[in-house]
Amino acid sequence: PNAFTIAAVGTDGEVLWRYRGGQHYQNFWTSADGRWVFSCAQADDPQSGRPSGAILFDTRRPGGGSAKLAYFYPIEGMAFFQADISADGALIALVETPYLDSETRRLRGRYQVHIVR
Repeated sequence: PNAFTIAAVGTDGEVLWRYRGGQHYQNFWTSADGRWVFSCAQADDPQSGRPSGAILFDTRRPGGGSAKLAYFYPIEGMAFFQADISADGALIALVETPYLDSETRRLRGRYQVHIVR
């Protein structure tokens, strides 16, 4: 029931907020103060291909996970699980890898590193 869901849990085990975005999430990185949280996100959707990228949350925003969603940075290829965020949360780095599109049999995306500010 919690597939494709991010749950932020406090030290007491209580769920602080949830985000359900219909994507697979790979690893999580936080700024030094814990305000900014991001993950590599990927979803399989026959209509739009494979939308992948970095998903960024501002944990200081009031409300649930959708309210805390600050930004989605899309890429053409797949979001590889290697990434990082600067200590102040101002920069994120995301690795993109290509994949073979099952319908067109063509490579989508490329090997590259994205630096997002």
